[in-house]
Amino acid sequence: MSPAKASTRRVLVTGATGFIGRHSLAPLQRRGFEVHALARSIPADAAPGVLWHTGDLLTGGARSLLEAVRPTHLLHFAWYAEHGKFWTSAHNLEWLSATLSLLRDFAAAGGTRFVGAGTCAEYDWSGNLYDETVTPLRPATLYGAAKASAFLTGEAFAKTAGIEFAWGRVFHLFGPGEAANRLVPALIRAHLRGESLDCGPENHQRDFLSAASVADAFAALCDREITGAVNIGSGKPRTFRELSDTIARLAGSRGDIRFGAIRDPGPETLVPNVDRLLGETRGEAHGEARWTPPASLEESLSESIAWWRNHL
Repeated sequence: MSPAKASTRRVLVTGATGFIGRHSLAPLQRRGFEVHALARSIPADAAPGVLWHTGDLLTGGARSLLEAVRPTHLLHFAWYAEHGKFWTSAHNLEWLSATLSLLRDFAAAGGTRFVGAGTCAEYDWSGNLYDETVTPLRPATLYGAAKASAFLTGEAFAKTAGIEFAWGRVFHLFGPGEAANRLVPALIRAHLRGESLDCGPENHQRDFLSAASVADAFAALCDREITGAVNIGSGKPRTFRELSDTIARLAGSRGDIRFGAIRDPGPETLVPNVDRLLGETRGEAHGEARWTPPASLEESLSESIAWWRNHL
């Protein structure tokens, strides 16, 4: 292998057509990676310059691909994510097993850095500000438990295998194309149509970040030498009431949002400490500036509102 080829940073992205994965490909290219994307089928609007592969991680379809591609980096998004069902689905057990097998095969193929997508549901939700270095892991759902198990076991294995392991914990993301009954699109649709919507308590507070920004943060994690868990969020929380009022203002119309009409299964405040993300992605790396959250939530919400105007 030539010296030029040996120095190539080659990343394989699993779940590359998913809600976050599809947004990660361009940021990885900008950071100088040769990008390989794995999905069950290649999309019609496949990103230019990306090398696409088909396969199913649940059937062990990645081992031969890893041996052929020999990625230096692996960005793992693939997981069962059907809205309303993923919290309790037994599919979480399948994906836990598939994730650990993928990590093992990646190390065997000579990989050096693994970055996985975790969740705020891994944490003990009895606090207010969630810090990856302090807040204990005490998941209340099967989904959270499976993700936490993947993190703990994956991190321990990576140390024995001599590879870098990072785990981005995602909080509350949104964007065009997400499930219609999730909070942000439900509010958008209610305000655009002037309809009523039952919602959780108005004072419940969350950190909302667009899927594109979340994906860019994961690309930054691939680009650095950060290891361990890293919270991914904007650091600028909003209450349900503030979110709804912002959407109504941007939409130019207002629905009847009945706050407190339904129970929110989460805590009153679910907000990440993002000091580690902001601090350890600071400075230049491979010609790419540090990751920063969007200047305002409004720009990302406007994109989602425009999308729903065309898809109602």
